[in-house]
Amino acid sequence: MGRLVVGTGFVEDARTDDGGTGWWSQRLAWFARPGDVMVLPVEPDQDYLSYVGELTGVDPASWRVVVAPPGEGANNVLTSERLGSDALRDALLAVLRHHPVDEVFTPWPDRAVARLTDRLGLRSIHAGRGFLEQSGGHLMVSKATFRAVAAGNGVPIPPGAVIGTAADAVDITDRLLREHEVVMLKQEWGLGGRGNDILSTVDGVRPLGAPRVVRINGRADLERYFAEHWSWLSSEDRSTPVAEQYFPDSAAYFIEFAISDDGVRRVCDGEQLNAPLPAGFVLPAPAMPPSARAVLDETGLRLAEVARAMGYRGYFGPDGILTADQEPMYTEWNGRMGGVTHVMEGVGRRVVGPAYQRDRVILDLVWTSGWSASSFEDVRERVARAGLGYDRERREGVVLTTPFAELTGVMYCVVAADADRAWEINGRLAELFSPVALPA
Repeated sequence: MGRLVVGTGFVEDARTDDGGTGWWSQRLAWFARPGDVMVLPVEPDQDYLSYVGELTGVDPASWRVVVAPPGEGANNVLTSERLGSDALRDALLAVLRHHPVDEVFTPWPDRAVARLTDRLGLRSIHAGRGFLEQSGGHLMVSKATFRAVAAGNGVPIPPGAVIGTAADAVDITDRLLREHEVVMLKQEWGLGGRGNDILSTVDGVRPLGAPRVVRINGRADLERYFAEHWSWLSSEDRSTPVAEQYFPDSAAYFIEFAISDDGVRRVCDGEQLNAPLPAGFVLPAPAMPPSARAVLDETGLRLAEVARAMGYRGYFGPDGILTADQEPMYTEWNGRMGGVTHVMEGVGRRVVGPAYQRDRVILDLVWTSGWSASSFEDVRERVARAGLGYDRERREGVVLTTPFAELTGVMYCVVAADADRAWEINGRLAELFSPVALPA
């Protein structure tokens, strides 16, 4: 029996969507099983679905795709309005009469999905539904909640504080700057580093994990900064941002877990590449000191067990760093399908094989907008003609991981026996496409 797969992309308060992310939910094809009923915000790219089906061995004809009726807002994402529409409920009930499901799977912990499964009569098969119904999903993407839970459970975190009010912002940040010289400010629900700012009292700090560094010369500068940016940082006073010490030249790591009623399964670990915002991932994480890895492994599992005890079910990825002094600590948690989960579970586990973490390296990189291509098939054919497509026998090559989009092109990963070979293949891939001028 299949599952109901609901392609939510973001908890609504966390979304920074510009209306161009309809392709993002189609990554769920990497998780699809025969008989699944998939709810998507847009009509899927059939060439992409066929490609994924060829690699995973699952015939896309066995899936039933239901596109949510349009709403008044952005129609590239599944908003609560679209998920709550009577038209979607009726369309799904008609499909489910002939294609029953025994599980609900969704990449983001959105309360609107709990409401939908209730209206479909699927409460009993929706794991973690009660937690989502009470807006628990917001806790799992909250940087403020993370700091409280981590500090209360002995998980190492950067020195810092949750900023409750605008009145506290200057005092808290001023103290941290005097003690540590460089501070990162984070929106509570910001995504992909775009909700972060780095403030520094010294020159020469390179931004990683945030778009920029703001030079601060004294308290007056800090007061001006918050007068101009508090509304942005606090999402119009709807959230509690975080201020914490920033560690220049640190490396970013993460561990991903899958949390179910049966327990916690370790999925994979990796290193995040920033330039200055997330630009890719290396799976599994390159070698680090055994003592540091032991800390991240043990405390990451501790966070996952806390999340499970809270009632969360789904993918869970704590993000951490290893400082220049080789000190490990965690910086946030993400109770959701991350930007690379589909590569771990779909490409890694299903295509390369369950042992991929022991004998393969996967580079997950972005097909940069500005490279000339016209469609998914255009990209696929050029990669194939160059002999760079994924080869099952060698367990090596390029896998295209998303459909084509005008703004983002096609995202991809490279599978190889080691990192040097993966970067070599990536270099050859870049030669296939000419840059084009982007609008200013």
